[in-house]
Amino acid sequence: MIVDYQNTPIHLDIYGKGKPLVLIHGFQEERKIWNDFVPILKENYQLIVPDMFGHGETPRYKEVQTMEDMAAAIKVILAKLKVKSAAFIGHSMGGYISLAFLEKYPDQVEKLMLLNSSPKKDSEKRLKERDQVVRIVKKHKQIFVKSSVANLFSEESKKKFKKELDFRIQEAMKMEVESIIAAVKGMKIRKDREKILKNFKGEKWIIAGKEDALIPYEEIKKVARNTKSKFIGLPGGHMSYIEQKEVVAEAFEEFMKA
Repeated sequence: MIVDYQNTPIHLDIYGKGKPLVLIHGFQEERKIWNDFVPILKENYQLIVPDMFGHGETPRYKEVQTMEDMAAAIKVILAKLKVKSAAFIGHSMGGYISLAFLEKYPDQVEKLMLLNSSPKKDSEKRLKERDQVVRIVKKHKQIFVKSSVANLFSEESKKKFKKELDFRIQEAMKMEVESIIAAVKGMKIRKDREKILKNFKGEKWIIAGKEDALIPYEEIKKVARNTKSKFIGLPGGHMSYIEQKEVVAEAFEEFMKA
């Protein structure tokens, strides 16, 4: 299915019937990351699975791809589908988008899960790293993609899930340099939304990897306490949907039933 957002075609898949669940992929990913979970979830829920701007089949929308832009696009998708409210599961950048959506359209969020994601804005160190990424990608896209994707897996997982790691690199390589930069710049300027999450009265869960190189484990554990979110800590890195697929699948089902 294609939904138009200000002359930009958003590609998405719709599966099943029941309570709506929006699945939002992360940076350098696309909607197919959810393929292993679709057969389980579509039996009881209507799954709304988009490719965000500059990812998968959806073209880039702006030079700086803000989380607010992508949240607004989700709003248009829900309106097109006549969905008044939904549950959200977002991986990494998908979590940032979900939180932006929650801030802009709180009445349309029933429950929210952050998967290897955080409501906190970038640290000073991370902000500098974002600038460095922009410089590197312009000259050495292949080097950046290979190293950045590999960095998402724990050391043990790099060996155990080599096939999946290689596939993720292969898919990420399809992104245009401009799309990578647009997303990086958008993540860099995102707001801190810890208070937004704390004030949300619906079901809220956070799943974190103990060896995640991007989301410090002790920090996100503290965030979960501060925001009164249910917290699940798992072995592995930033790619829990691959590294701990069975546990994550069970968590998705529990989350939707909660």
